[in-house]
Amino acid sequence: MVRRLTFTVVSVALVASCSTRQYTVGQHKFRVPRTHLVTESLPWLPPFGRNDFLIVANPTDRLEKQIFVNLEERKNVCHANPQRPQALRQACAAAAAGREALPGPLERLVKVPDEIGPEVWWSYFRPTEKPGAAPQIVVSCTSMEGSLIPAKCNRMDSYQDLIVTYSIDERDLPRLVAIDRKIDQLLASWEL
Repeated sequence: MVRRLTFTVVSVALVASCSTRQYTVGQHKFRVPRTHLVTESLPWLPPFGRNDFLIVANPTDRLEKQIFVNLEERKNVCHANPQRPQALRQACAAAAAGREALPGPLERLVKVPDEIGPEVWWSYFRPTEKPGAAPQIVVSCTSMEGSLIPAKCNRMDSYQDLIVTYSIDERDLPRLVAIDRKIDQLLASWEL
């Protein structure tokens, strides 16, 4: 009886360790299920560094609906360059404070075309309540002119003091808050 119990405990521990992989990003340690991990380099994504990892938030969905999420250490992304995009500045400030980049509702988004290529580049902003405050960028979108492929929107946010980046189809914007929440819940459940 004791041998059988010991074997069962060891077997369960081995299976658990094979089905996850541990990552350290900054001061955070994560044990990520392999079903959510992207371990191979993808040609359209930057190579993985030592202090970041790439996951799939929804691995059971069809490939074109999967949301690839990159988690990076703030110091590797948030440089003192004043030319960095507004979305990155917002995410860096939020990560420095250990909070969400855009807390609160995202119902009243305003679409603003880019001056350079309004047909292929645009952003969605959330108006601010404070007089004189700049509107907050929520996502930046792009589309190939004349393409049948849905436009992709890039989101930069924070998870505690880390930077989270992902892309979704523009038509999925109504689900943005739920997607943010799911990503936060996944990361929190994997954090050691």
